[in-house]
Amino acid sequence: MTFVDWLDDRVGWRSIWRASCGGGCDALGRCWWPVCLSVIFFLLVQQGITGFFLWMFYSPSSQTAWESVYFIQHQIPLGWLLRGLHYWGAQVLVGFLGLTILIRIFTKFYTAPREWVFWTRLLLLAFALGACLTGDLLRWDQEGYAATQTRVSFLMLLPQIGGALYRLAVGGAEFGHLTLTRFFALHVAVFGIGIWLLALAHAALSRRAARAVEERPQDYPLTRPDPRFPVLIQGLACLVTLAVVFLLVCQRGLPGLGSLAAWHSPAEHMGAPLGAPADTDPAHFYAAARPEWSFRGLYGFSNIFPGELKILPIFVIPGLIAILVILMPIVGRWQLGHVWNIVVTLVIVGGLTYFTYASYRHDWMDADFQKARAVGEEEAKRTVELIALRGGIPPAGALSLLREDPKLEGPRLYEQQCLSCHNFSGPDPLKMIGDNPSAPDLYGFASREWLKGFFDPQQITSAKYFGNTRFAAGVMVRYVEERFTKLPPEDQEAVIAALSAEARLPSQQEMDRRDAALIARGRQIIASQECARCHRFYDAGPVGQAPDLTGYGSREWLIGIIASPQHVHFYGLRNDRMPQFIEDAARPEKNRFSPTQVSVLADFLRGDWPEKSDGAQDREKEEPAPPPATFVLGQWEARKRDLPARPTGDRQAEARWLWEFAQCSLCHALSLPENGIPAVSPAAADLGGFATREWIAGLLDPKQIDSDKYFGKTTFAKGDMVEFVKGNLRELISDIGKDEFAKLVDALAAEAKKDWPDGEEPPEPDEDTLHLFEDFTCADCHKFYSVGGGSGPDLTGYGSKKWIAAFIADPKSKRFYPKTNDGMPSYHAFPDTPGKNLLTKEEIDILAEFLAPKK
Repeated sequence: MTFVDWLDDRVGWRSIWRASCGGGCDALGRCWWPVCLSVIFFLLVQQGITGFFLWMFYSPSSQTAWESVYFIQHQIPLGWLLRGLHYWGAQVLVGFLGLTILIRIFTKFYTAPREWVFWTRLLLLAFALGACLTGDLLRWDQEGYAATQTRVSFLMLLPQIGGALYRLAVGGAEFGHLTLTRFFALHVAVFGIGIWLLALAHAALSRRAARAVEERPQDYPLTRPDPRFPVLIQGLACLVTLAVVFLLVCQRGLPGLGSLAAWHSPAEHMGAPLGAPADTDPAHFYAAARPEWSFRGLYGFSNIFPGELKILPIFVIPGLIAILVILMPIVGRWQLGHVWNIVVTLVIVGGLTYFTYASYRHDWMDADFQKARAVGEEEAKRTVELIALRGGIPPAGALSLLREDPKLEGPRLYEQQCLSCHNFSGPDPLKMIGDNPSAPDLYGFASREWLKGFFDPQQITSAKYFGNTRFAAGVMVRYVEERFTKLPPEDQEAVIAALSAEARLPSQQEMDRRDAALIARGRQIIASQECARCHRFYDAGPVGQAPDLTGYGSREWLIGIIASPQHVHFYGLRNDRMPQFIEDAARPEKNRFSPTQVSVLADFLRGDWPEKSDGAQDREKEEPAPPPATFVLGQWEARKRDLPARPTGDRQAEARWLWEFAQCSLCHALSLPENGIPAVSPAAADLGGFATREWIAGLLDPKQIDSDKYFGKTTFAKGDMVEFVKGNLRELISDIGKDEFAKLVDALAAEAKKDWPDGEEPPEPDEDTLHLFEDFTCADCHKFYSVGGGSGPDLTGYGSKKWIAAFIADPKSKRFYPKTNDGMPSYHAFPDTPGKNLLTKEEIDILAEFLAPKK
């Protein structure tokens, strides 16, 4: 007894084979087994084998699903081919089952005795579609997650039971671990095993129906027997099917469909699709998610219905169509019924074809879809690149690589939180332009090119820099317009280079090394009174008057200013509307950003992220890892100071607060009998007792005018006024007389005590006073009521509350210093744009009242 005979004796395999195959092949070698069954079982065997090996490596959880699929695709030899065969085999199976069902309808191979053959074929198609739907989520990428979430949410349309079905499918209220385990169980146990059992039943029913037609032709006179094909044809059909699947797997490596270059890295270009890891945060929902081709027609059809009627195209109409198709074997018993079935089939196929085409065409024409799809593809590519650059997937998962990547997450954060005020005029696709920018354009921030524009008097007041901000006529603008431009060109270049070098921008590393001497010289200039008069720079300069320039534009500096622009080392009380992104590090719920997000945005602004082609791995080995954002934030927190609150109800205290807020104390001392305020970096006249007789007498004293109390530290120290007081005025006093000069001083001091209604002119002094003004040649430079004029400030109402208020509002107006103002900001230069003014009119009035001599 041979082994084969022994096995048949114990198991009876020959009888099983004969029972299933009905005697095998005929005398011509033609097997009863239809070609379609051969292809179906070939695809099922392929799905079973590839699915088993995928199962060996797959881990169904929201923390490991994408990571395990990535491992299969990129780490296992030919893993991309394994995934591709499984994915595209399922698509071919769906298409083949649908095609054979149509053939059966049009050839009338669905009527008696083949009703159950038709119905089980329909069930096979339903189970194949179910396997595709559940398998779509298992890769846990952004498209599979978003598409599945949309599909499952349709359950909520069902009245009464929708919510319960949704929670049953999802495993709770939200997608997560339980969702994946349930879909994996459905995919393998229900649809995977179920389709095999259905296929076996379908084969048995097919054979039974075929034998009924062959053995009892008199019972089915109008029914044709099943065609028989040689085994060779069966095998050839399976090979063709395999070739189709393989071509689909490798389509991006074929000429005309892709590029032969894809074969150099097939895991990145071929196999089954794998997008970026799924992100359950609604803010990161993938807008370009679409169903697979087999559901595109239904998707396109559903889009013509409004939201409240979606239940019709999703459940009601497909349900009615399913009933019509199921009843086809019954209706088709009559010739008219068969015609009806063909018409129904043509309508269904035509409708699905049209809506499928319409759906694809809409996406092709939709710029937003194309943009979202391009972003998704870039994120998928970037994820793989980051894994390679970082040497693997971190314990937090692959998604953490994306969310911590400045290249991709930075623009998203910028668009969400910064674009409402700041443009980012970089190259596409980084270019972001807001509707109404009100703050500087931050593309290239802290680079030499950006700073070169910033220090250009023509550009600093443009919309690219301070033009739309409260600083449009502020201290920095005045400095650039009136002082920086007077520096020698080589000093200007040195300051810009040194300031930019503080940022340590990756794009300028080579340039900074080359210009080390220029940078060192620039740092010396910055540390001098040129910049350190207002800004802190290492050990030089004050704290709290203007942003600290130590490390300007560096990662640590940007983290600090993004987290808290009101910090004393940045803008303090003078912050122009920029929100505090980390209000309390110990209470995350109060913060706009997490520390990681602040760090990501800072690196994005600096253009600091690893790239596959720039030797990033070698650079990271050379340079120490940057400190964690939480550590940097802790350092800024340690340097924090409480800012003085604005007093209310006490105009004197409020005025003193405004004096500091408006940075008057930066340049001006305020020497008072009690509680005087010293200047931080004296660079202008002491305003203690301003416009009193004593103050004016000192201003017109040749020994005092060029002292530190008056013009000694200003650009006017060598100006016409000082020259006049030290020269011509002495002669005039000698000629006209000291008593007359005293009257002139008294007249000017009297101007400060005047008050007059708004909209009117101050009361004009007598003619003798006007003559004095002319006699002492003041009228040569100054206007005084109806006499005089020239380049000096208008002295009409000099020192009065209204004069001081007008001067504070805009010292560069035609009335005061239109040509040179020595750096004083205009606090209310834009009456028609209140948001651009440093002070309100009410605040200016409080300061004017504070400075004006008391009556």
